[in-house]
Amino acid sequence: MKLKLTTSQSLLILLVTAIFFTSVFAVLVLKPPTLSFLKTITFDTSLSLLDHDGTEINSDHFKNQKMMIFFGFTYCPEICPTTLSDISIWLDEVGTNTDKIQINFVTVDPERDTAEELNKYMKNFSSQIVGITGTQIELEKLFTAFGVYAQKVPFDENSYTVDHSSSIYLVDRNGKLFDVISYGESLENAVKKLTGFLNY
Repeated sequence: MKLKLTTSQSLLILLVTAIFFTSVFAVLVLKPPTLSFLKTITFDTSLSLLDHDGTEINSDHFKNQKMMIFFGFTYCPEICPTTLSDISIWLDEVGTNTDKIQINFVTVDPERDTAEELNKYMKNFSSQIVGITGTQIELEKLFTAFGVYAQKVPFDENSYTVDHSSSIYLVDRNGKLFDVISYGESLENAVKKLTGFLNY
């Protein structure tokens, strides 16, 4: 025996079904994944770079500590200086225990961003941020580890810019990607993520 449904009953069933699948989507897709499912960053043991003071650093620099890392360059007209300024604001907002995070600004433009240039540039931002440079080959090892996009784009024969990933990566002491702060994310969200990272 076939059961006939009225139009209103059919619409109700469709509505309930839509709500159910929306809820499932929210749980499975929109909910941030737990730490155990996040990417582990593997640092090449042959890594050889320089910080903005000209001190040599290797893969040990990135291990066994909570870390915030951002990729950019000193000639960047907007995204990089804005992000570095935002980081300084977030640190002030969070206040306590932010010294427990190692903060790194890794150049995607080693041709122009020497340690000397980075040293001058970093004076505009929080003293907690470490500028990092090196050869293109060595930096590519970090780009690969984080899945960072960086592409030189010529303006003309004498000038160029660099298109690059603009997210900030929060990495725990075990090298796992804890969270990502996107460019332009609200102060409230960024501080919430940073606080959660500190308390983890």
